Amino acid sequence: MNILLIDYALPSSVFSGKTVRLKNIYGRLAKSSKIIFLRTAQPGEEKESKDLELWSKETFAQCLRMPALPAVKLADKIRTLLTLKPWFDIFSKYSDSVKDITLNLRNICKEHAIDVVITFNLEVAQYGLLASEFCPWIQDLGDSMILQMRRQSKKASSFKQSAALLWRLLRETRFEYDMVQKAASTIFVAEEDAALHRKVSFQIHIIPNGVDTDYFNPDIVNPIGSEIPYLVFTGHMNFPPNQDAAAHFANNIFPMIQKKIPHLGFKIVGADPTPEVLDLAKNDGVEVTGFVDDVRPYLRSAAAFVCPMRMGSGIKNKLLEAMAMNLPVVASSLAVAGIEGFPRETIAVEDAPLRFAEKCVDFVVSKISTKRTTTQSRDFVQKQYSWGQAIGKYESLINKALSAAEAKA
Repeated sequence: MNILLIDYALPSSVFSGKTVRLKNIYGRLAKSSKIIFLRTAQPGEEKESKDLELWSKETFAQCLRMPALPAVKLADKIRTLLTLKPWFDIFSKYSDSVKDITLNLRNICKEHAIDVVITFNLEVAQYGLLASEFCPWIQDLGDSMILQMRRQSKKASSFKQSAALLWRLLRETRFEYDMVQKAASTIFVAEEDAALHRKVSFQIHIIPNGVDTDYFNPDIVNPIGSEIPYLVFTGHMNFPPNQDAAAHFANNIFPMIQKKIPHLGFKIVGADPTPEVLDLAKNDGVEVTGFVDDVRPYLRSAAAFVCPMRMGSGIKNKLLEAMAMNLPVVASSLAVAGIEGFPRETIAVEDAPLRFAEKCVDFVVSKISTKRTTTQSRDFVQKQYSWGQAIGKYESLINKALSAAEAKA
């Protein structure tokens, strides 16, 4: 099978949730299919991880780039604003170039005998729409941008930030609904994202992220040897929902825990911490590690994992990874929203800061006093969130799209 995978660019970090999905799903699909990767970003616009660039060359049959587009005309900029289209809408922003873009896509599909087109980002969905003239188009949105921006706007730190998010939400909501209606199939990672669109399309599917439990295995990882017990939070720390969660825990929850357990640390582990995140290290007991080569030793040695997310959507890969490492978890209801049937004995769900703190204390004291671990969380992840299940669902969707296209022909 020949697949054309379209995205704006490769992710800029090997630690992002998008990277996890890209490497584990498309890396596995590439073993049985020929995948052509097409970037729509113009040269110099993208900020990509060098490690992922190397991985893509080893994984994909070929990496292509859309030809450079002309400078945006003033009239097109005004049209984009007046018609409430998102900034990336090529039909209004590059109205004179749509025919050329379509021709380039047709030539790529013909030259490489493409069977199915998959877009991996809302921004590039329109390229899938144009390519759908020549072969079936599936879009993997992962998370709903509508849901993400709704939540971010509610937690905005200033009126200016809130207004900017609401303006973007106004422009992109209609676009997301439109693309979902027109795609042969749309994939989300969690039901709450998918539920926004079930009234406008029957072709909505949930394929959650998985965990490589061979890699996230506490039995093969050495601890870091911390002098004191600690709680841990992981993530790409320039991502607003992660910044908010880390700050909320460090400032509002962790001090209450320290009153019960004075000699307890809190480690924020993840690449690209913003100045605001780095400032959290001024709090007593808080450490901001920044980039680490391997997050597993920090998980292996922690007393518990905390995930007090208040923004974002979809499934939290960090939470599944912590579960695979047999860590007890205290999380917000938003953090676990995409995970069904998790073990309540090792995963506590609390939103109120005081109750969140109390549950952390319970888990830490229990782990220190009993020195026992349970495999409930790991067993659950191995059974419910394997990448093998995701690949099976992907292949089934592709085959259905091909059969439907053949029936129409």
